[in-house]
Amino acid sequence: MTAENKPASPSSSDAAIDPYLAWLGVKTAERPPSCYALLGLRELENDPSAIAAAARQARKTVRAYQIGKYRKEALAVLREIGEAAEVLLNREKKTAYDQERLRFATAAAKAAFTPPVPGRPPEEALAQWLARAEQAGLPTLMLLPDLMRWCLEQPTAWPALGPGNVPLPLGLWIYFETAVVGQCVERRSLDLRVAAVKRLQQLFGISEQLSRIINLDIGRRPQAFAESDVVVLAAERPRELMQQWLDRLALRHVDLTPDSKIYTALAQLLGLVNENGQTVADPVRPRTLRPPEPSGAGRVLLDLIRLTERFTDSAADLWARYPTSSFVILAAVGIMLLIVLLLAFF
Repeated sequence: MTAENKPASPSSSDAAIDPYLAWLGVKTAERPPSCYALLGLRELENDPSAIAAAARQARKTVRAYQIGKYRKEALAVLREIGEAAEVLLNREKKTAYDQERLRFATAAAKAAFTPPVPGRPPEEALAQWLARAEQAGLPTLMLLPDLMRWCLEQPTAWPALGPGNVPLPLGLWIYFETAVVGQCVERRSLDLRVAAVKRLQQLFGISEQLSRIINLDIGRRPQAFAESDVVVLAAERPRELMQQWLDRLALRHVDLTPDSKIYTALAQLLGLVNENGQTVADPVRPRTLRPPEPSGAGRVLLDLIRLTERFTDSAADLWARYPTSSFVILAAVGIMLLIVLLLAFF
């Protein structure tokens, strides 16, 4: 940190001091800050050399304040910097710490969620939500799959966008994964990968604002996604990843055939079709996601439950109409249920 942008030393008139903000420029609200924020790193940074360099710079900055009025505070922050570096430079400790950070960040992002307002483009509201989470120091893109899955579970009427009529959170979830694959997995030429990802952006109806947020962040730190599950699947088992995408779409009633535009773009990205769009292996098809109807004794029991529900509803209706004949109604219902039981099991 140069003398020009070095935070000013607190004056003697300061009643209290926030050394994290005043000395290290930590603007996140969390106190004490995370190990990453303390060292001025992006959350979940994986580069050991970047972590070590950040720790050295942080120590150098704080040591300037350890002589004088704020010696106690400076020594405490120096100790925290040392502890942060020790955690982030130890593989096992970092893995455990990152899991804890992901849980915290996911909860914080969900708490900041604001449902789209009627009359306002939902993709704009979603982009602003993700931008706020990023400004708060949360690893937005690392959380995006979980956040989009969570959005789909909320009682929000997400519109189906693009020619593919895909719900916005689902389209953004799959688009994010295709963007990661496009930048991190070289199954096809770069031009073909870029073209496939761009086509999916259009088919899913993803706005330029959301696309820019995703692609710029992946491009800035591709190493953060290099060991992710989606990259491993795309590189080693592309048909399995294709299956996941198709099942996910089918669950939301977006059924794709091998000749559909979305299927073709996904398959081209994964190298499952050639440059002419012809499949190089058997087409991947969505698996049946609806639970099958029971058979045998299970089927009989299900029919019995349904009949019982009908009889109960009918009895309630008769009781409401003829309250003085309640005893007769109950007796009739009991006889009907007994007959059903006899027919079902004998």
